[in-house]
Order: sequence, then structure tokens, then C-alpha cells
Amino acid sequence: MKRTSTIFLFFIVLLCGCSNTTSSDKPNDSGVSITQTSTNYQQEASQQAKRLIANEHEINEIFAVNNDKLLVIGVDPKQHDRLQLKELRKTFKEILESNGIKQDIELSTDQKIILELRKLEEQLDNGALSKKQLNKELERIQKLSKEQT
Repeated sequence: MKRTSTIFLFFIVLLCGCSNTTSSDKPNDSGVSITQTSTNYQQEASQQAKRLIANEHEINEIFAVNNDKLLVIGVDPKQHDRLQLKELRKTFKEILESNGIKQDIELSTDQKIILELRKLEEQLDNGALSKKQLNKELERIQKLSKEQT
């Protein structure tokens, strides 16, 4: 009798421990934080680009800033995707273009560009940039991205 109850208890614990606690009704949380920049400048294109890329692929971080003509995106992919960066950048660009992003797209997986975009997003959040400064910084980051390619 004692052995049967022990086996029964073992199966109960095993079933409870192995149960899947995530529900299919919940949205897919990939662990990527998409910061919403709240400025007077139109940043809808960059927010849309962040959502599209984050929903499409597993990434660590994504930063994006845009002006009227240019959208600069920095993507930090998961470690297992590092061997296919060129194909990954091409895929991301196709996703963005097929979803109606009208600006010129500059997409980078370089850590320096990601760091620069992170700083620029923080400055936008703090309201520390004028529109002229934003344009100048985006051009500088785009030039830096093309130099490293």
C-alpha cells in the first residue's frame, strides 16, 4: 500500500512539474523591450519597424530612429543568428519594405551603430534634440554604418 501511494504521489508531482504554464491566448513575449519614443518628431515609422522586426524574428535588442527621409535601425540578433547576419539584414529590409515603410532604410547589426541609436533614442525621450540636430545625428550614424560595411 505504501509503495503504491508513493508511486502515485511521484506521478502527481511529475505531472505538476511538467505542466505548461504558458497559455496560447497570451501574446508572444520574446523578451525584447521596444521603447516608445515620445517626442514632437514623427517616430511612427521607427516604432512600426521595431514591432515588425520583433514580431518576425527573435532578437536581443532593437533601436530605430527616423526623420522624414531616413530610417536607421540597429538590430542585435540572438547568438545563434550571428553566422547569417547578411541574410538576416536582407530579410529585415524586405519585411519593412513590404509593409509600407517609405523612408530610405539603413539597417545595421553592428554594435557601434546599436550603441549610437540607443543614445539617440534616449536624447529624443529627454527632448534634448532639435529637429536639425536629429537630422545631423541620423546622417552621421548612416555615414558611420556605410563606412563599417
